[in-house]
Amino acid sequence: MTPGKLLSLLFFGLCSLPGWAQQCIPAGADDQAGPRLLPHADGTLTDTARQLRWQRCAVGQQWRNASCEGRPRRLTLAEARRQGGDGWRLPTLQELSAIVDLRCSRPAIDGKRFPNTPAADFWTATVFASDDGPARRYWQVQFLYGESNLGSGDDRAYVRLVRDE
Repeated sequence: MTPGKLLSLLFFGLCSLPGWAQQCIPAGADDQAGPRLLPHADGTLTDTARQLRWQRCAVGQQWRNASCEGRPRRLTLAEARRQGGDGWRLPTLQELSAIVDLRCSRPAIDGKRFPNTPAADFWTATVFASDDGPARRYWQVQFLYGESNLGSGDDRAYVRLVRDE
């Protein structure tokens, strides 16, 4: 076996250990996401509390066989903005943060409702209030642990689109 194949086998073997998989504490009586997020056969969910419709898959993935298949794409902010259409748009920081599930990590999202979500940064349309001029930074939601952080327009992050119901 070549050293490259051995290294790949070791890497993928380690990634399959329980410590590398999504971890969630069990849902309790305070779990409001269940009745709030209603799935549709077309690969979207309706957030009944906020009157929003979410794409269940990140841009680059396709809804097939009740899951998100394919490889999600990391995009610059300008590229991310061009993914909208037919009412689909980048979510605000508040909207995207509302689908974070802090009972879970790696990714911090309900993996049944939003399968195969990368545990990484996702763009929002919310500009950082202290920035002005051409070098504005925008808020991102990082789904590893559900934190928010800032990204410049040249950074690359994933995209999940939303639209008003």
